[in-house]
Amino acid sequence: MTWLLAILREQAQQQPDKIALCTSSVTTGSDLVGSISYAALLTRVELATDWLSGLTGAFGQPAERIGLLLDNSPAWALLDIACMSVNKTLIPIPAFFSPTQITGLLVDAGIDLLLTDQPERIKALGDVGQAWAVAETRSIAGRLISCLAPKETGIAPRLRCPLPADTVKITYTSGSTGDPKGVCLSNESLRRVATELTATMNIDSSYHHLCLLPLAVLLENVAGLYVALLAGATCRLEPLASLGWRGMTDFKFSQLAAVLLEQPVDSLILVPELLTGLLAVAQQQPDSVKSLRLVAVGGAAVPAGELAAAERLGLPVYQGYGLSECGSVVTVNCPVNNRAGSVGKPLPHQRLKIADDGQIWIGGQGVSPYLGREQEVDDGWWATGDRGHLDDNGYLYIEGRYDNLLLTSFGRNVSPEWVELLLVDQPVIQQAVLLGGGQRQLKALLVVAAETSDQQIEQALVAVNQDLPDYARVSQWRRNEQRLTLANGLLTRGGLPNRVAVADFYRQLPLSDDNPVVNRGVSHA
Repeated sequence: MTWLLAILREQAQQQPDKIALCTSSVTTGSDLVGSISYAALLTRVELATDWLSGLTGAFGQPAERIGLLLDNSPAWALLDIACMSVNKTLIPIPAFFSPTQITGLLVDAGIDLLLTDQPERIKALGDVGQAWAVAETRSIAGRLISCLAPKETGIAPRLRCPLPADTVKITYTSGSTGDPKGVCLSNESLRRVATELTATMNIDSSYHHLCLLPLAVLLENVAGLYVALLAGATCRLEPLASLGWRGMTDFKFSQLAAVLLEQPVDSLILVPELLTGLLAVAQQQPDSVKSLRLVAVGGAAVPAGELAAAERLGLPVYQGYGLSECGSVVTVNCPVNNRAGSVGKPLPHQRLKIADDGQIWIGGQGVSPYLGREQEVDDGWWATGDRGHLDDNGYLYIEGRYDNLLLTSFGRNVSPEWVELLLVDQPVIQQAVLLGGGQRQLKALLVVAAETSDQQIEQALVAVNQDLPDYARVSQWRRNEQRLTLANGLLTRGGLPNRVAVADFYRQLPLSDDNPVVNRGVSHA
């Protein structure tokens, strides 16, 4: 029996009628009335495990690797728990992946069966999509699920990469290049993170959590769903479009405000872009957020100004830092230990150190391997690729990506994220990307509102430059009034600047758009 099934049985015994999962969206028949108690969830999981145990893939082989392409729903959670309970390896497929990325994932993972409510997306994948056929359909927790099996023209199991022992989930990240990379997660790695998070954040059965991020994102899967079940709390799972998502590049916050007003929740997990919108909601409709007891933010750096705004508005925002290779969360601020600007302290099982060059290293015991390749561990430590520092009290501060360093022609290293955070802290600057590697001086692409004057931008840059050493100051800038997004190729799927694309975009702007910073600030030694 896996740890999650054991927890579910314990909750079903102690509080059988407590609502475990709920939704307002039911797509098929009367299979689900909108909520599932812990006792009913256990029964449904046991039925699903019986079904999964009998499934076979190509060449008559047992289906050991199960792909899941599904919108947020109780069905997603139920199938996740059921796969883990019968030692099947679940491979969540992010719905926001491009067709090319989904194709790469299907080939890389060697999936035996694919469970989805979007079979048309698989069929549209060209030759790879045509290698799959619907074996059966089944209603699971209110969703009509198609079970797709590879035809005999598919990839034979013997050609697949072997999995490390006890791999229960392979989580795929798009990576900085967009090429999906699978991380093989064990029962123990997921259990440790979920258990320690539940204790650290003091989550109990009174919580009502809304999954606002896709469950295929490991952070929401572990810190949202698993933590809620461990605590005996209620987890609300709605289709992403009903919450305000428009694809994965736009979000309608007025829709989220209406959802929160109608059915208040206690906790959310956000990325920084969603926090920006939630702050606006809190100002315009404060009643919609007054029930929130915990708002966790991860995925990228949060400007200090937004953390301060959250505090002024009474929003309980706690920033954290995580990596898929470490089972999601590595460090986190919490109600008891919270230091603004930091990403918190490590979870009890995590070991961190900072190398002489500022790179963050994590103890190898907490690091999961990639599918098909060994993790590069040096004497028991793994390099994260992130730069940061620990203060005297053990709080971690992230300074940016190690490989994003800009090396000026004077030989000085500058972390662009450091300067960019200071820039977007200025009220007139919405987004900023620092450029200038290999050059004498640094320049910035600034996203501002159309009504913002050049003089206002200049004043903001002077204020920022005064707090920077001379080699890190912005000397030249160009304005842009359209936001950087995934759709226009200027953001990655993780919400970070696509620096190569931004540099190309900057070069294509007319030279007449160049603006020197007249007063670059006082000199710093």
